[in-house]
Amino acid sequence: MNITTDPASALRGAKNLQGMQQQWEDALVRARPQVPEGIFGTGLNAKGKMLMELVQRGHEIRLAHARRLKTAGIDGASLIRRVERTDARSADSLDRGAKQR
Repeated sequence: MNITTDPASALRGAKNLQGMQQQWEDALVRARPQVPEGIFGTGLNAKGKMLMELVQRGHEIRLAHARRLKTAGIDGASLIRRVERTDARSADSLDRGAKQR
């Protein structure tokens, strides 16, 4: 069984993932939740503060997830390039060995 790769297609996919996640990260940074503290009134101010902390935490988690996926695209592209170079070296080495016979 042969394992084959299509480095060009895989690299496009990795770069696409990286670009899409960068755009998502940028959008999340621009859309940080903003709610004035006093909006909940004096009676619900403590509960409102707790709610806003949860909202902020959720936003930070989404932002961290976008950054992890962007990093995965960068790392994936790097891995694909290494595999492509290794495949080329192996092919060259095998070709030289076959010509020496």
